[in-house]
Amino acid sequence: MFDVTLGRRFFNCTLLDKNDKPITIKLDPYIYGILNTTILKKEHKWHNMILVTGNVGDGKSTLVEGMTAVLEALEGRKISFDNVCWRTEKLIELTDRDDNFNQTIWWDESIQGASGKSMALTSVGDQLKKALVTKRFKRHTYIFVIDEIEEYSKKLIKMCDCWIHVYSKGLTRGKFKAYTDKRKILRLYDLFKIQKATWATKEVGKIKANWGGYFHDYCGIFLDEKEYNKRKLEETKQAEVQDKKSDRELKSLAGMLSKDISQKEIANMWGVEPSYISQLKSKLKKRGDIVDKFPSLLPKL
Repeated sequence: MFDVTLGRRFFNCTLLDKNDKPITIKLDPYIYGILNTTILKKEHKWHNMILVTGNVGDGKSTLVEGMTAVLEALEGRKISFDNVCWRTEKLIELTDRDDNFNQTIWWDESIQGASGKSMALTSVGDQLKKALVTKRFKRHTYIFVIDEIEEYSKKLIKMCDCWIHVYSKGLTRGKFKAYTDKRKILRLYDLFKIQKATWATKEVGKIKANWGGYFHDYCGIFLDEKEYNKRKLEETKQAEVQDKKSDRELKSLAGMLSKDISQKEIANMWGVEPSYISQLKSKLKKRGDIVDKFPSLLPKL
């Protein structure tokens, strides 16, 4: 079920909560318009990507829970944990499924795999690029959540339709700025990424948001908060285990290369394709903390 009425400052959206009971929430009219636009774009065979940034505790996930719930309700569905992921591998799994055409995919803590270095150097990052490009026909709406926009790959910035930055003013949470002009998003990205600008930088202040407003607290209304935190912890722990495995592989590769063992020999010993060793070698070049421990290695890279 879904119903909407216009209030004095907000839209009153009535939909089902986590217990399947009707609840009415207040939603900023511009954000409601963004959600409706994503549906119109999907009807014309476009996919959608929304980026949400903000400091820890400013309410990024709170806002996205409300946005995802309303967006799913607008299309006759109900938000579930099938819409949420924290790891790149899980996101790729969701794009591979055949039962979630048009659905919203909320990627929380999306730094893992979506940063510039990750998308350029890791096999997971490469899979992510392929998934986002080749699965566009499924017309998902992606909502990616991260602290700072400069942490994203520029490829993702070019694909995004909307950037929402949430922030607090004094002790008041729930403020946001929305940018829906791609030229503004790219210019701000370059200022933050290349020129190391901050929100206090004069040039940043000259680029006005398309809209600014306030959002309410939607946390725990549509998804059980304890289950959310449990799943988040489980998935991020898996990511930490994978990072440790990657470090072990890089250290092992560094040791072997420093002993003049060829990439082909290492691939045969590890039972992997030579291309995988080449990918690891590319990553190794960026890991001075490992390379420095093998003085004879640097000329070989």
